[in-house]
Formats: sequence, structure tokens, C-alpha cells
Amino acid sequence: MTEFAERLLREGCLDYTDDRPERVASAQRLLADRPDLAATDVFTMAATGAHHRLRTLLADQPELADRPGGPCDWQPLLYLCYSRLGDGPGRSAVETARLLLAAGADPNAGFLWNDLPSPFTALTGVLGGGEQDQPVHPDAARLARLLLEAGADPNDNQGLYNRMFSAADDHLELLFEFGLGAGLDSPWRRRLGHRYPSPTEMVTEQLRWAADHGLQHRVELLLRHQVDPDGRGYHPNYGDQTPYRLAVLAGFPVIAQLLAEAGADTSVVDEVDSFLGACLAGDEQRAADWAAADPSLPRRARERLPTAVAKAAENGRTGPVRLLLGYGFDPGVPERFGRTALHEAAHGGHTDLVRLLLEVGADPSVTDDRFRATPADWARHSGQLDIAELLSDAERKLGSR
Repeated sequence: MTEFAERLLREGCLDYTDDRPERVASAQRLLADRPDLAATDVFTMAATGAHHRLRTLLADQPELADRPGGPCDWQPLLYLCYSRLGDGPGRSAVETARLLLAAGADPNAGFLWNDLPSPFTALTGVLGGGEQDQPVHPDAARLARLLLEAGADPNDNQGLYNRMFSAADDHLELLFEFGLGAGLDSPWRRRLGHRYPSPTEMVTEQLRWAADHGLQHRVELLLRHQVDPDGRGYHPNYGDQTPYRLAVLAGFPVIAQLLAEAGADTSVVDEVDSFLGACLAGDEQRAADWAAADPSLPRRARERLPTAVAKAAENGRTGPVRLLLGYGFDPGVPERFGRTALHEAAHGGHTDLVRLLLEVGADPSVTDDRFRATPADWARHSGQLDIAELLSDAERKLGSR
């Protein structure tokens, strides 16, 4: 493989390590300048969708359809599914995928990223998404259906995780159509055993996340597919908390009510949780009623959930933050990985909330535990340049005192 062909694959495919839009743009320019690179080998043909050349190649050497290689040592189907080069004249990812699958490519092909026990499969690559909001494949819907029809496991834990950060639910609708949540045979479960979550754990974890982040449509969808409203999932971040308690403590009473109507155990929530839920929902009257009935509740709530302001800021809600501050909650107490309310507000692009937190004394120079980054750094990372400048100014003023 030539240096330019390797560069085309490295820059044009997601790797979930250094995925930046400018990398794909660079690969697209390279392909436009050197269209011959598409026909270098089976891997570039797969990534670029050069199906006419691939058809000829596979007619002579069908075994290449599932042989790993290239810069990532992947099967050709993985380069296709993680490619973000897009189609062009004479190029089609869907037609290329059909050729590879017909020639024996494994629809469950995948790899373990950093040896973590959640495979990044071909389906994962097509679905896109992730903590850096990686783009879905340009032909995601048709490719995902093609893979599932060919036998890809719909219980794709990494694909579910990567897509849970956005509000779109089209992937769930499709995966349920092919058996999401059912105990289907999986080559990855056979390989990884108990380290790989069960289908039931996967969908209940989706419900916990949706309940905690106010994704009402997703909650309704999951409940409609008989996902257990009291399911605990698998992720340690939520411990043993149920979707109902998470919804209450995140300030989403409508979702909590949906879960209760579906049979969730409501006894997991006590008066302290109820007071916290009222605050995080921004319900001043209900919070005041609870506090009047038991004046110790604000103190007990601060002790139970000292990170409440950061939690409210994660969802970008100024009203709940004001309410919590009024009950004596500290805006500087961080959530996991040391992310403060100011980090959350900056990353989410919530200018009014950033200003409010600065007004009440939130420290703009504090760094998180994971990246040692300030709120301004988090704002820059998410493209919130005006907020980054606002926070940098606050840092400079703080340093000049």
C-alpha cells in the first residue's frame, strides 16, 4: 500500500481516537486530487465505494472480501462502514457493501478499541455518534439495514452507547425491528462471555440514560418495546439506581410519571429525593412546600447530592440552578471526572448559565480531573468560541486580583 493510500484510509475513516472534521476533509481533497487511489486495493475500494473495480477484483479473488489488512488491520467491510468519504461519481457504499457481503464478508466484523470489552463492529461504524459526536455514515439507514439483513447482531452495545448522546431514535426503531433486546446468538458474546452486557442490560441502560437526560420520546419508545421500567442496566456510573429515581433526581417529572404508569417501583424515592427533584425541575412552589413541611430537607439534600448544581448545568437549565443556589447548594462541587457546573454550561453552549455561575463566584480557572482542562477549554472543544472568550476574560480578571 502506498503512503497516499494509507493516508486516505487513516484520515477518511473514523478511529474513535482522533476524529476531527478536518481529517476527513483532507482525505476528501486527496481523493479528489488523486482519484486513482480509490482502486489501490480492496481496502481503498471499500472505503471509497469503488464497486465497479471491486466487482472485478472479487471475481478473481473472492477471499479478499474478508481478509484483514491496511493501516488498521481491518476487514474491508470495516473500512467501508467507518469511512466518511461519501459517495461520488461511480462510487456507492451500499453497492460495495452488497458485493462484500455476497462474497463472504462477516456482517459482525469488528475490533476491540483499546482492548475494552465492547466491540466496535461494522454496525457501530455505520451508526456513528460517540462522546465526540462523530458523524453517522452518509448512507447509515440503508447500510445498517443491509448489515442486519445479512446477520449483524442488533444488540450492538457500542453502537447503542455511541448513539445515546443525541436525541435521534431512528437507530433504535430499526434495531428493535431486528430483535434488539432479545437473547439472540452473538459471536462477540461467545467470545467475551460475561464481560459483554446482555441484551436486557443494554436496553435497560438505554432507559436509564434516557430517563436521566430528559429524552421523553426515547423513554416512550423503550417502554413500548417492553423494556423493564425497573431495570438496572450495567454501567457503574448509575450503580443500582432505577430509571424512575434517575428521572426524579434529574428533574423530569413527566418521564417519572411515564415510568410509574409502566409499573416502576416509586418507593425507591423518599422525601429528600422528592425535594431534590422539585429543585432540579425548577418547580419553586413544590420545593417550597417540601421545605416548609420539613425545614431539614435543604440541608439533607445538600448532603445527599452535593453535585446538584453541576447536574442541573449538564442539562443547561438556568431555573433549577437558581433554585438550588437559593437553597445553599455550592456551584463549585464537581460531578464525576471533576467536571463543575461551569464546565458543563460552557461545553453545552449555555451563555446565560455561564454568566450566572460567574456572578455567584464559580471559579473559571478550575480544571477537570480527566483532561486537566478549564471551562474555557471545554467551550473551545465544543466550538463555543464566544463562551470561551468570556471565560478566558474571567480567568484573566481572577489572576490579576
